[in-house]
Amino acid sequence: MSTHHFPHAFERAAHACGFEPAHVVWPQSVGSTNDELVSELMRDADAWPDFSIYGTEFQSAGKGRLNRQWTVQPGEALTFSTVFRAQASENLGWVPLLTGWAVAQAIRDLGVDASVKWPNDVLIDGKKVCGILCRYVSEAGAIVIGTGINVHMSNMPVDTATSLHRHGAIDRAELLARIMLHLQNALTNAFENDQPEHSHAVTQACSLISTVGQHVRVSLPGDTNLEGQAVGISPSADLRVRTDSGVVDVSAGDVVHVRPA
Repeated sequence: MSTHHFPHAFERAAHACGFEPAHVVWPQSVGSTNDELVSELMRDADAWPDFSIYGTEFQSAGKGRLNRQWTVQPGEALTFSTVFRAQASENLGWVPLLTGWAVAQAIRDLGVDASVKWPNDVLIDGKKVCGILCRYVSEAGAIVIGTGINVHMSNMPVDTATSLHRHGAIDRAELLARIMLHLQNALTNAFENDQPEHSHAVTQACSLISTVGQHVRVSLPGDTNLEGQAVGISPSADLRVRTDSGVVDVSAGDVVHVRPA
């Protein structure tokens, strides 16, 4: 299928699975879908209802966590951003995890086993297939959620990455429709009472977090490291790690799964 026709294919797939997109913009090429959607929200937030989508076939200046560059060839990935309005609070830590669950669950719907690595990666067989980057836009009272999924990538930049086509035939339009349906249901459920930790959505998400139970090494901001067993997720979505000196709640850091506990 030509990438030029992808938005129409997505609309058909969304209708078939029960997701009704409020607003979709899908140019062939942009620098960063997150940057573009933030700019659009700053210009006219009312034009972008929750779960609107800004996607592209080629993202020339995409970034991951810690400002890392992320670029793939046109049509090889599923690259998009969406928006969700929520109050700025410690609860926003659940958004990348719930997004990860939505992606992992959509992949599982299509017959491929996937899990979530804290705080914002999706794994297949222990290798990264998806990264998620969230940005809070205070002027709009909304969080922009950027997602990049390796779908048809033939050359992996690192041996810890994988692509969905290695695990079966995947239709990008159907995958996006299923992700958005799961994400809409999860975020709406989790934040309806502003207590996501008690929601069914968070319970579902936690069931797919493969980090819990692993022996982990965490690179923390400030060039410090922490090592221990990941024993759970805190009410504000921090990773709980049992170290030799006690249990530590980690709110940000790069996590390596060293070995199962």
